[in-house]
Amino acid sequence: MVPVISALEMRDAVRNYFPSVNGIIMAAAVADYRPRFYSRHKLKKVGLEISLELVKNPDILEELGRKKGDSILVGFSAETDNIIDNAQEKIKSKNLDLIIANDISAPGSGFSGNTNRGIIIDRHCRVEELPLMSKDDLAEHIVKYIMDYIEIRRKLD
Repeated sequence: MVPVISALEMRDAVRNYFPSVNGIIMAAAVADYRPRFYSRHKLKKVGLEISLELVKNPDILEELGRKKGDSILVGFSAETDNIIDNAQEKIKSKNLDLIIANDISAPGSGFSGNTNRGIIIDRHCRVEELPLMSKDDLAEHIVKYIMDYIEIRRKLD
C-alpha cells in the first residue's frame, strides 16, 4: 500500500510502480476534477460568496493504457446509463484488457450498502453480467475472472 492524498500523488505512485508489475487493477478512481488553487491555511470569510475553480485531474488509467505493453490492465466504470456502451468505449480509449461496469443507480448497487452487481467486459467484447450479490462475493468472482483471463492469454502467447 502506498498512501496518497491527492490525484497527482496517486499518479506519481502508480507511475513509479507500474514498470515493475505484470498488471494492475484500477478499482478506485480519483475525482475527475480538483480545485485549481489549494490553500494550506483556512480561507477567511471576506465577502458574501466564494468561487471554486476546478481543473481536470489526469486520467491515470488512460496514461497506463498508453504504456502498458504486455501488462494486464483492468479498469472499473461506474455508470448510470448506457452501461455497456460506455464501458466498451473505455476499453478502447484506455487500451484496457478488462473493465467491470456498475450501474450505480440500480437498487442494491453502487457505493453504499453491502451488495452490488457488475458487468465484466473484455477487449474482445465478451460480456458477462453478474447478478446482485454481496460485495465480497462480487470481488471473488471478478478476481477469478481476471485469473482465468490471464491463464487463457498465457496459453495463446
